[in-house]
Amino acid sequence: MNDRIGSDCWYQKYDYEKRVASWHAGRLLSWSTDHVEGNDGSFGHFPAAVVEDIGTGMCHSVRVDLICFAAAPPTIKPAN
Repeated sequence: MNDRIGSDCWYQKYDYEKRVASWHAGRLLSWSTDHVEGNDGSFGHFPAAVVEDIGTGMCHSVRVDLICFAAAPPTIKPAN
């Protein structure tokens, strides 16, 4: 997994005001864990990545299932 550090990637970000998710170009800075509250009120750690947004330079903690190393971003399918 460490061989991806420094690699360009796509990460998914959710806009809560617009209620839509979109993919953004980023660069993987490191692998980590994040502490989060689940929907059921429980707390726990989950694997995360620290990603720098290419356009803004801001860093984000991103769940690993919301990162893609493909040449183009994945297609987001609308929820049913």
